[in-house]
Amino acid sequence: MDVDQLDIRHVLRWHARAQAIVGLMSNAVTGEGVGVHRTFLNPDGSKADRKMLDRHGVIRLSLDDAVTTSLAITEGIEDALAVLLSGWSPVWAATSSGAIAKFLVLGGIESLTIFADADDVGLCAAEQCRDRWRQAGCEAVIAAPGRSV
Repeated sequence: MDVDQLDIRHVLRWHARAQAIVGLMSNAVTGEGVGVHRTFLNPDGSKADRKMLDRHGVIRLSLDDAVTTSLAITEGIEDALAVLLSGWSPVWAATSSGAIAKFLVLGGIESLTIFADADDVGLCAAEQCRDRWRQAGCEAVIAAPGRSV
């Protein structure tokens, strides 16, 4: 997939005055908006800071219509965008390792792929999520850079 083919306006916007990417956070179960995720950028495009108003939501980069029996999650928006650009879909950003660790088993989803950060915190969170989903009878796998878990 090419970056020009991504339509993420339903959940991400550019705020020129704040020099920030603003993402809508929603409840993973109900889809109700619950907060805002802001990534502030330096003039060179590098990340300056990140702030969340509420910490209990996901950023649905893929629309609900695309989520049928499988789903992929990542910690950050940037990772979710990279996964989407690789051709993988549907994808949501959980916004933190803590949110991945607590990511609820969603009714109707049979398979979850967790694109984990390769640090100890990210892998531990992914393992907690994977184990909970497997205990619920779902397929759950972890994909992490440079690791096979």
